[in-house]
Amino acid sequence: MTHPQRLRETFERMRDSGFAGLEGSAVRLRLAIDEPLGNTLIAESPRPSGVGAITVAFAPGRRLHVRAKPSLPFLPTVTVAVEIDPAVVLTPTPSITIRMLREGLSSLAATALSAARSRLPAYVVATDDEIHIELAPLLAQWDLGWVLAHLQAATVDTEPGRLILTIELRVPRPDTPAS
Repeated sequence: MTHPQRLRETFERMRDSGFAGLEGSAVRLRLAIDEPLGNTLIAESPRPSGVGAITVAFAPGRRLHVRAKPSLPFLPTVTVAVEIDPAVVLTPTPSITIRMLREGLSSLAATALSAARSRLPAYVVATDDEIHIELAPLLAQWDLGWVLAHLQAATVDTEPGRLILTIELRVPRPDTPAS
């Protein structure tokens, strides 16, 4: 067994034990995700039926330009402007909220998204003006569902070409209730 394999197995045992031995520990991560990595993660995630490809451009001020190419070649590619709420909702259902900006053709695309609600992945809930991405099933598909038990806070921001995700995790002490 190689050293990386042993390290992974040790981490998995620690995770399965609720990080026993690390009680009271806390960590704050700032992840600066560039567009190529963000688009790779999106490409590897389930997407609505009828959509061939989705790409995202990160703009300043928590804004994204989401470009969706229909799977039917005669339909045009659509770009929708959206804004992400800065704080990740932790209760009652951990989720990220995205608001559709009704600017130019984005208004038409928002209407089309509302009509396609039934074809969205189960962890995406769309209303007329908002999209809620539920984190539990999203993280579970990457075997990261355990993160939610330790998540204390998370914020989202953007800058040109990058999504900035700041996450605070804590391993509670046995005498401290998890939040």
